[in-house]
Amino acid sequence: MPEVGYWTGIQNQRMTRRRALAATGSMATATALLAACGGGGQDGQTEVASITTKVEDSSKQAKRGGVYQQTRAMDVASWDPMINASWWSLTGGLVFARMTLIEPGHMKTSEGKVVGDAMESWEFSPDGLTLTFRLRPDVYFHPLPPVNGRQLDVDDVLFTWKRFEGMGVYRADFANSVNPNGPIQSVTAPDRQTIVMKLAFPVTTLPAQLANQFGGYPQLMPREADGGYDVRRHPISAGPFFLEEQTPSSNFVAKRHPRFHDAGRPYVDSVVTTIISEYAAGLSQFKAGHLHKFTVKAEDVLPTKAEVPELDLYQTPVAANGGGFFFGYRPNDKNPFRDVRVRQALSLALDRDLYIDVFYNVAKFKEQGIPVETRWNSAIAASFFEGWWLDPQSKEFGENAKYFQHNIAEGKKLMAAAGFANGVDVISNYPATQVNPKEVQVAQGMANDVGFRWTENVVDYNTVWNTDRFRYARGNFDGMGYKPIVGGDLDAVEHLRFVYSPKSSANFVGLDVNGKGDFSGDPYIDGELEKARKEIDVNKRKSIVHELQRYLGKQQYLVRAPGGASGLALLWPAVRNFQVFQGPSACYRNSAYEWLDDTKAPAGKT
Repeated sequence: MPEVGYWTGIQNQRMTRRRALAATGSMATATALLAACGGGGQDGQTEVASITTKVEDSSKQAKRGGVYQQTRAMDVASWDPMINASWWSLTGGLVFARMTLIEPGHMKTSEGKVVGDAMESWEFSPDGLTLTFRLRPDVYFHPLPPVNGRQLDVDDVLFTWKRFEGMGVYRADFANSVNPNGPIQSVTAPDRQTIVMKLAFPVTTLPAQLANQFGGYPQLMPREADGGYDVRRHPISAGPFFLEEQTPSSNFVAKRHPRFHDAGRPYVDSVVTTIISEYAAGLSQFKAGHLHKFTVKAEDVLPTKAEVPELDLYQTPVAANGGGFFFGYRPNDKNPFRDVRVRQALSLALDRDLYIDVFYNVAKFKEQGIPVETRWNSAIAASFFEGWWLDPQSKEFGENAKYFQHNIAEGKKLMAAAGFANGVDVISNYPATQVNPKEVQVAQGMANDVGFRWTENVVDYNTVWNTDRFRYARGNFDGMGYKPIVGGDLDAVEHLRFVYSPKSSANFVGLDVNGKGDFSGDPYIDGELEKARKEIDVNKRKSIVHELQRYLGKQQYLVRAPGGASGLALLWPAVRNFQVFQGPSACYRNSAYEWLDDTKAPAGKT
């Protein structure tokens, strides 16, 4: 672990990025890149347009065919969409249909608008207690036994709901029979085109909740899933692709659904996802042209482009780590995080700009003439739907913006006022996978400067972390935890509720306004969220969300990771339509929006 003052020392030294890059040998590589790309200009800078590829909508020129090669780090342990709440969704989004979707932004960030997937339309009754959906007539299941491509009908929707109500990971957020805070009392089909949900109370955000593509939510399934096949190994739905074959620990192949309902998509014939657990191995396969796309680390983007100049280099929108520090409130008599001043001190210890620079390569990109936008997270990640995140560096954030500033002196004062003038010993709990240990350790190194002393407890993700000992503990553990926060493709109101309200599912981080450690939540937050859930006017809902971010800026019940930045991505030129459609639906279904140009590299390699 870094010693006390480590990150303050880095700040004080402020060694220039140019000297640091020269010391690591990466400056020469970056300079070679600019020369290869026709760069130049004063001090080695270049116009960004000369080294990046322009995003263009080439849908009208799209050709059908090709095998899209991609990778992921781990196997899909189970394809059952009701019980698997892990990163399954990055692949499950290709296979499973939902009632609704979040509309992708076209050539821009998504605004979070809800559109239909299997549903054609929907409307609320005047009292908000009935939600009526109309089923699309052109939705067909995959051409696999036992359904053999038959039309999806209302009986399948009813089956999906019944199964989800009985076993879905997040059923408590929906089903009133499971949780009195769940809105849906019943789901019926008065005719062959209509689904009616009776609600216990009005929830205008329900269609957005149903759009969530994460595992554990109600993905649509055929009624034959009731004993007709093994849903853990053979996913069947009405998404753009269907699983053709799977070789454990090797790869799985998804084939184009020939009767997918969305405007002639997908374009590619199949998607092959290879399991590559080691980053270096994946990067090597990508550079050799065996993968169309690979997530190259920020510090490796420019050297990789220099090594393989035929790769396309795209600027990407702000990506922000939405995870953060959440707190345990045991033991009851002495836990430091019950005191708001301790939580505020931890937030003040974080040098957000330095952290973002370290993990998003900001200064290095800027030195190469590449503009970079940086953003700090508030209670909502900075990469959330456009218009909902409130910038904690803006005047609009108000007085509580001060709790996001890097201020070691004020942090120490708060620690002393809370009774920890000599610092405090804290257990740091986090999983060995699913988070970046370096990010945790850097943030903890910064927190040393206000008096936190850490004892690390790194645990197995599946057997220890992903249980009610930590992830689902709702605050009932000792120390502090660091975890990714799911629900980033929820409506903003539901996202805040998902994290901060005890009325939500087990992902509630655990908090109480009085610091008693009873995990009862904060009545102000719950009241504002319930008001927002009933509000039809989008701008009024947005106003409530903004005000909650201001309030949470002071309370710091969850200290979010510092933020993120725009960046660069590398792809082979054969991939077209990259970033034309943006947002969670496009992210999880990227292979349905993009197409392959067989006249461009890496033709013949993949």
